[in-house]
Amino acid sequence: FAEQAVKAQPDNPTARLILCRALIASNDVARAETETKLLAGKFPDSAEVHALTGLFPSRKGALVGARKSFERALQIDPASLEALGGLVVLDFSAKKPADARARVDAALAKRPENAPLLLLAARTYGATGDVTKAEQTLFKTIEVDPSNIQAYGMLGQLYVSQNKLDLATARFEEIVKRQPKSVAARTMIAMIYGTQGRNADARK
Repeated sequence: FAEQAVKAQPDNPTARLILCRALIASNDVARAETETKLLAGKFPDSAEVHALTGLFPSRKGALVGARKSFERALQIDPASLEALGGLVVLDFSAKKPADARARVDAALAKRPENAPLLLLAARTYGATGDVTKAEQTLFKTIEVDPSNIQAYGMLGQLYVSQNKLDLATARFEEIVKRQPKSVAARTMIAMIYGTQGRNADARK
C-alpha cells in the first residue's frame, strides 16, 4: 500500500515515511536508508525525517552521527518521541543511564500527561533498576489512558519478573474496582490466573 501511495504521490512525505518504516519492518534496511536520504534531501526541516535518519547510523554503531540526527529532530520538534527515545537508547549504549533518566524527567516535566512519553519513561526507569518508579509511572499511564493495553502488559511483566503474581492480581483488581469496564485489566488478571494454573478463574 505504501508503494502504491508513493507511486500516486511521489512528493507526499507521509507516504514516503510510511514506506521507509515498512521497509525497516521488512528488514530491507538498505533500501529504507536510500529512501530516507531522498526524504532528507527534499524535507530538511522535518523532525520525523531526522529522527528516522538517526536509526541507520545507530544500527551501524555510528553513535555520533545518530545522536546528531536525533538532536536535530528535537530542535525542530521538542515533542518528538522517536528522537527522544533514540537519544535514550544512545545514553544507555554509552553507559550513561543517569543521562537517559534526566532526559525523560525533563520531558515529563513539560508533558506529564502524555501516555506514550510515560511509557518511555517507565521503560527507562526499569532499565536503570528503579522498579518502584517504573511501577508508579505505569499506573500514571493507565490513569491518563485507561485503554492503553501496552501499559497493562508492561506492568504485568514487571510483576512477573519479580515473581509477584499475587500482588499483580491485587493491583489489577484495584483498577477493575475503579474502572469496572476495563477489558485490559480483566485480561491481565485472567493471564495471571492462567500462569498460576487457575484455569477456571481465568476463563471466568
